[in-house]
Amino acid sequence: MAKARQTIKKVAIWAVATIVIGVGAGLAILSTQNPIPEQLRAAAKYPVYYPSKLPAGYKYEKNSAVIKKGTLFYRIRNGKEAISIAQQAKTASADKIKSIKGFDQQKYDAGKAFVRSSGKPSIVVLADGTLVNVGGSSDATRAAAEAMAKSLARVN
Repeated sequence: MAKARQTIKKVAIWAVATIVIGVGAGLAILSTQNPIPEQLRAAAKYPVYYPSKLPAGYKYEKNSAVIKKGTLFYRIRNGKEAISIAQQAKTASADKIKSIKGFDQQKYDAGKAFVRSSGKPSIVVLADGTLVNVGGSSDATRAAAEAMAKSLARVN
């Protein structure tokens, strides 16, 4: 009987530890996928987007999110390399854009995208209700900027 109680106690401890670790990991994943402060997401009058997956080495720059004149700005960094993301409400006329000179049109999960074909990376995504601009600090950030734009997901 004592051995059975000891076994039950061990199983219960492992079960509680597993739950605590699982909840902690889940919260860590959610905070990584959605680091934009709640008050800024609530203040935006349009859907807010954030990359569902960041390229290796890139992290949200803490305290970089700000809303200025209705546009939400934030940065994602890998050392000195930075990706800046700006978002604003999409106007009805934005959906009528057929092309942008110097940009190639592509289809991303979040919507129609226009990708600058040369120079510093710049991607304009016409998402649902939101115009998102993803820009890199140098040509070296092109692959990362494109990967982030391709993985944009709504977070509010």
